[in-house]
Amino acid sequence: MAVRIVINVVGGVVQSPPRANANRIEQEVVWIINNPPNSGITFANPPIEFVSPPPAGYNPWPGTAVTQDSGSPNQWVANVDKVLTPGGTPELYKYDIVWTTGRLDPDLQNDPVPPYGTGDDKDKDKDKDKP
Repeated sequence: MAVRIVINVVGGVVQSPPRANANRIEQEVVWIINNPPNSGITFANPPIEFVSPPPAGYNPWPGTAVTQDSGSPNQWVANVDKVLTPGGTPELYKYDIVWTTGRLDPDLQNDPVPPYGTGDDKDKDKDKDKP
């Protein structure tokens, strides 16, 4: 399963998505652009650009180039390609959503551990001593 980032266009205005979180299990990122007909918004190709060099406090993007998902004209994909060591420091990446008359610059975070309940390192032994 991939990290899904939904970008909505509402009333001709591109809405900034919340910060997304990749992790050791979820390394693929999929951007889904919901742009209704006649919105007046035309996105660049590709509509996602990682900022290079990144601003202070952000890490350089370690992943693959953003490409259009085959068969899905409103979906774009990239892979973080950097699995962080458990207990390590999260990394923060700055990217731009680009269209003909503007841009937004949301964040993507890469966490060293997945969320609880995924069966990975954080909780794999929590019940081992229970009868």
